[in-house]
Amino acid sequence: MYGFLVLVLYLGAYEQQARSAADIVREFKAATEQAMKQEALALELLKLEPGHAEVVSMLVVRWRSMTGNGRAKEAASEIRQLLEEHPTIAGRNEVLFYHAWVLGLAGLDERTVNDALRATDELIRTVPSDSRAAALLVAIARGVTDEEHRLSIYRRIVKEFPNSFAAKLATGNIRKSESIGKPFKLAFQDLESGRKVNVEELHGRVVVIHFWATTCGPCITEIRGELKQVLAAHSRDQVECIGVNLDSGRDYESKVKRFIATNKVSWPQFATGKSFEGEFASSWGIDAIPAVFIIDRDGKLATTAAHGKIQTTLAQLLKPAQ
Repeated sequence: MYGFLVLVLYLGAYEQQARSAADIVREFKAATEQAMKQEALALELLKLEPGHAEVVSMLVVRWRSMTGNGRAKEAASEIRQLLEEHPTIAGRNEVLFYHAWVLGLAGLDERTVNDALRATDELIRTVPSDSRAAALLVAIARGVTDEEHRLSIYRRIVKEFPNSFAAKLATGNIRKSESIGKPFKLAFQDLESGRKVNVEELHGRVVVIHFWATTCGPCITEIRGELKQVLAAHSRDQVECIGVNLDSGRDYESKVKRFIATNKVSWPQFATGKSFEGEFASSWGIDAIPAVFIIDRDGKLATTAAHGKIQTTLAQLLKPAQ
């Protein structure tokens, strides 16, 4: 009797699980269909009555849905056409913002950078107080390959939005460019051991500075992969690594310590619990992770763009002096 009862309970639980899974799938499909329907309705309203008070807010939902589904280029083209065909549309500032935003998601090249800058310029002229413009300029600058052009955008942000967080990031990015080949300073107390760590005292070693967080998948992959491989291949007298953790929240210390223990991370960690807004990270313009700096054996900043190429960069810096 007991065995039969267990079997009934087991089968009942299985059926409930199966039903729950089926419900999830149905709900997912319904949500997808709903998103597609919203997209279609927004376009239908635009064609029927472009001056309707709700048309731009509905189009914003459409464009966000499109970019979320890998159709950012299509959305950017649609917004450009809308601006050309309806230059006086109510809510034009929102259209301009999303034009620049979508262009960034679509991938910037020389033409689209200029398109995004024009959209942002018009947004600033139309609504000078819109703080989103500064964030747009940071995003656009990040996509510019020519260094002088990129720096000119950062300098513009500092000049036109001096009290914004974007200006702080822009200042940090200018600092990155201007600090190559100069002594790098960082002193802190290791989160795990409590010992004092000073980069200036690591003279003679190449030092990898790794900005990361426990919630960042690519960061974790880099820690478990390339960083551990690098330290396994070289003595700590040759290469040292320092983690700059950007977790936040009351429990950031316990989260980071748990990660360190679970993943056997052997290098020191600088953590303040302030995420990207921490003084050190923001002073270097860090707005995306993982980010990797490398300091040469003379204690000078060699590169701020070593993510994905740590080993090749180290190979160059560890070559015997000619």
